[in-house]
Parts: sequence; structure tokens; C-alpha cells
Amino acid sequence: MGLLAASGLIPVGVLSATRALVDGLVYGLGSGALTPALLGPLLGLALLFALDFLLVPWVAYLQGSVNEKLTARVHLLLMEKAAGLPDLTPFEDAGFYDELQVLRDQAPYQPLNLLVFFGNAFRGGIAVAGVLLLLLTLAPVFPLLLLLATLPQALLTFRLQKGVWEAVLFSAPEARRMRYYAEALLNPEAAKEVRLFGLLPFFRGRYLEAFGRLYQELRRARGRQALGASGLVFVSALATAAALYLGLRQALSGASGLGSLVLLLQSVGSLQQNLYGLVQDGGMLYESLLYFERLEGFLARSSALAPSNAG
Repeated sequence: MGLLAASGLIPVGVLSATRALVDGLVYGLGSGALTPALLGPLLGLALLFALDFLLVPWVAYLQGSVNEKLTARVHLLLMEKAAGLPDLTPFEDAGFYDELQVLRDQAPYQPLNLLVFFGNAFRGGIAVAGVLLLLLTLAPVFPLLLLLATLPQALLTFRLQKGVWEAVLFSAPEARRMRYYAEALLNPEAAKEVRLFGLLPFFRGRYLEAFGRLYQELRRARGRQALGASGLVFVSALATAAALYLGLRQALSGASGLGSLVLLLQSVGSLQQNLYGLVQDGGMLYESLLYFERLEGFLARSSALAPSNAG
């Protein structure tokens, strides 16, 4: 957590050092000398960039280590559950086998997605809070305006993106059918039968039918997402323009330096990047939570034989 916290504070430090560097440059303009007001922020930026490059591989190393253990644990739970079944009857049930296959296939990356989301959310949350605090030093109105410019659209995007994820999950059987039809034609073991019985038109037709249903569902979901997000573009643009206008007025009146205006400009991009990054990572969280919910339900199934009605 310490590495993630440091990684989240780096963008805040870069913004602060850039502000000081620009103010120092304006103050020393024309002197031709590197004053301490320039050397300090310049050295700080160099150290921050070096620290950022240093933290990336270590964060990936720790996430990978935890993910490997979590993935192995999920596989072991599935193996123990399958081995604890009294006979092979459940494997003859298409629903049981389909669910087991999905849980097995997604085990290598769903735990990783969960770890990546929490890591990015923690780091992004620290970065957003730090940027808002920096903006608060300029004027209390700036954090409010930039939140108004970015937060509603980010939340709407998340809600609409959630609809896309639900459409993907709802259409998961179609995606698995497509994968099955493709594997039937591309599998070397089935190549002889496919050619012998002329099954290419059959599998091709079934594949296109499944693709058509999946494509239409995703197309409608993505259309709703694009239309809804476009509606808030004007609100976002007005709030951003108001913040930049007030920042420019402050700079022209001498109430703040040029560095503060640069800070305001950079903060717009930083907030958008972090908030939309959280929205995109939210997809991994939603899908991973559904996966672990399915895993919990699968493991909670009774292993006992169903009572026979014979006799």
C-alpha cells in the first residue's frame, strides 16, 4: 500500500513542482541565471520522474506475486470441489459443466483484475484528492468547478459502461457458442470428421447466427453509452471554461502567478485521466465480483447425491 500511495502522490508532486518552476522562470526571466527558485523545482521534477519509473516494476512485481497465489488458491478450490463429487453425474449436466469451464478459464485473470482495480483505485483516489487540495490553494471555487466538469460525466459513463458489461455477460452463452464452433473447425482432432461429412457450412452458419445476436446486443448497449455521454459534454465544457476564465482573470490581475494558471490547466487533464481511469477499471471490478459470486455459489453446491425416486 505504501508503494501505491507514493505512486498516487507523484502526479501531485509534479503539478506542484511545475507550478513553482513556472513562477520561478517568470520571476527570473531576463537574468539568464539559474536561480535557486529554478533549480529546486527542476531537481524535484527529476527525482519525481525517476521515482515514478522505479515504482512501476515493483508494483507490478507485488501484484503478480499476490495474483499467482490467489489464482492457485482458486484452482485448488475448484479441484477439491470436483474431486469431492460422489460420481460423474454432475459432469453430464450441461449447466454444471459450462459453469465449471467458465470458472476454470477465467481463474488466471479474474483475481488479477480485482487486484489491479483496487490498486489503481487507491492510487487514483490519492491523486484526485491531492490535485483537489492543490486547487484549493488557488480558490475554493476551482475544485468545485473541475469536479462539476469531470465527475458527472465519469459517473454517467460508469453507469452506461455497466450496461455494456451486463450485455456482455448476458450474451456470454453466445460468445461460448462462437468459440465452440470455431474450435470445432480449427481443432486438428476434428478436422477429419469436418471434411468427411462436409460440416463447414453447418458450423459457419451457426457461428454467424451466434455472432449476429451478440453483435446486436453489444451495438445497442454501446449506442446508449455514446448517446448518454454526449449529453454531458456541454456541461463539462462550460464548467471547464469557467474555471479557466477565472484562473486567467486571477493571473492578469496579479492575484496569482502564471504557475497557478499552468497548474489549473494541468489539473483538468489530471482529473479527467484519473476519474476516467477509475471508470474503465470499474469494468474489471464488476466482472471480477460477478466471477467470485459465481465461484462462491459453485463451491456452496451440495456434493451429496440427489435422492433416487426408484422403488
